[in-house]
Amino acid sequence: MTKARRAPETPALVALIITCNALPTLKRCLDSVKKRLRGIPHRVLVADDASRDGTRSFLKALSARGEAEVYSSPRNAGKAALLNVLAKRAGPLPGWRLCLDDDAEITRSWASVLARNLPRYARASVIGCRNKDHAGLIHSAELILATGWGHGERDLGQRSYTRFCDGVSGACMLVREDVSRSTRFDEALRQQMEDADFCLRVRKAGGKILYCGQAWIRHEHLHRNAPPPALEKNRRILSRRWKIPRFADSHPIDVLYGLAARRHKEKNWPAVLSAARKLAAADPAPYYACWLAGLALRNMGRQDEALAWWRKALGARYLNPLTRGRMRLMLSRGAAAKKNALT
Repeated sequence: MTKARRAPETPALVALIITCNALPTLKRCLDSVKKRLRGIPHRVLVADDASRDGTRSFLKALSARGEAEVYSSPRNAGKAALLNVLAKRAGPLPGWRLCLDDDAEITRSWASVLARNLPRYARASVIGCRNKDHAGLIHSAELILATGWGHGERDLGQRSYTRFCDGVSGACMLVREDVSRSTRFDEALRQQMEDADFCLRVRKAGGKILYCGQAWIRHEHLHRNAPPPALEKNRRILSRRWKIPRFADSHPIDVLYGLAARRHKEKNWPAVLSAARKLAAADPAPYYACWLAGLALRNMGRQDEALAWWRKALGARYLNPLTRGRMRLMLSRGAAAKKNALT
């Protein structure tokens, strides 16, 4: 009697990696996927965006060994366009798509918290995590107003919270398969800000974005940003399209930062102060809220109170030396202005 052949497992994860002239970090990225996803059914799809550094021959050998499915773009198409290509090539298999930068490495923390517990996060459409650079500083927590929050902070656990939000970094972003099929990346945003726009499209369609700060990845961040004119064009596209976004179920922290940004634009300093005070109580890492309260008070002519809020901001242990130096400079200038007003 012959044994029935066991059906192959359906991959729970399909990793989508776009690369361009980053062979050393790509190798580390792929090694981290192989190591951390051991025992988890997965596929790896890599798109080469017209590299000129030997990446193409490396990927050809990788494909021949059956370690990845490879697509080589005939021209430099940009990250957003190639993510759309790979999402289509991944097909309609159930599970999650892992959009992973070629200069990012997934860690044991990420695998144990997220990859091995994906059924727990079924309510989420997109999941992001804490990104740390090679020096151990936070590169990005969640995105607030299309900006990576916590950038440059020392990692003392202040960004290890988990909450629903309106955006996460695309350096390592899990996207549910049905969402990957229904929502595309905007190819006009070739490089930079395509992740913020994608998340806002998902939110507009009723999806939920989860930031899971207990999980973290290492992100080299190779500074392959779009040139300044293109980057400014991307900012204008996002600003025109989304203005200051807010959704019916936005988290209170996102709502308050959006309100503070709108009132700041109007120079309505009492309203900025009101929002900043609420944020200082609600935000797990309230340095920016304290700085914002001080700014509002200074513009209202209440210098003593402004200095008190800035001292509170300076007291945050997670500030990096550069930010701490800037805060001290603001305090010294504020103190000097107060002294001159009294003489």
